[in-house]
Amino acid sequence: MSSFVESKMANLVNSQGAEYVEYNKRQLSRIYPAGGRVDSSNYNPQNAWNAGCQIVALNYQTDSEPMHVNQGKFRTNGRAGYILKPAILRDPSVKFNPLSKTEIPGVEKVAISIKVMSGQQLPKPAGGTKGEVIDPYVVKDNGFNPVWDETFKKVLLMPELVMIRFAIFDEDVGIVDDFIGQFSLPYTSLRPGYRHIHLLGNKGESLGYASIFVHIEISSSSKNPQATDLHIWRRLRRGSRPPR
Repeated sequence: MSSFVESKMANLVNSQGAEYVEYNKRQLSRIYPAGGRVDSSNYNPQNAWNAGCQIVALNYQTDSEPMHVNQGKFRTNGRAGYILKPAILRDPSVKFNPLSKTEIPGVEKVAISIKVMSGQQLPKPAGGTKGEVIDPYVVKDNGFNPVWDETFKKVLLMPELVMIRFAIFDEDVGIVDDFIGQFSLPYTSLRPGYRHIHLLGNKGESLGYASIFVHIEISSSSKNPQATDLHIWRRLRRGSRPPR
């Protein structure tokens, strides 16, 4: 097993992505946060997973988007802590570049459409004042049961590697937006149809009945040529504006 600091991993993925994938088919790679992260912040683990790195270490004491995605990744398999890599990252006869933006031989790309319809019983952010009405980005001052009806579409070239994160924030003018709740999961755990996504807190704790109501459609990309390149896990914005 070899250990790589996050910057070395990123350099290998960006400059020798296909070769690094081949390396990880025969060798264990452990990725660890840079020593300069004195605030115990985290890097995005997705790049390391895409390259087939087996051990992607994070600062577990810090609750943040990278940790939410990590928790969602390993929520599958009964939280056993181990997940089998996709075949394309294990088969020595198949070549794969994690930075590829074109169709991958042997992998069926899919088109996904998620309509985020509404929120139910959203809690106030931690530290909120009594009587405060939150403004969760789309419908002003309707924090308990907001309605959004925003649709996001994306074509996935390598579905087995995709992670999706739903996150709700309370929009504040002139200051940092307050975090309300989130839920992260692999694409492979999605099911089409109408679904309630039950939200978790910043530390992964349950938020009771707080949820968002969504409609999910999944199809081969050839049946959905209008799918646009939007990141569905990014935050909702006001009105009809797309996520930033």
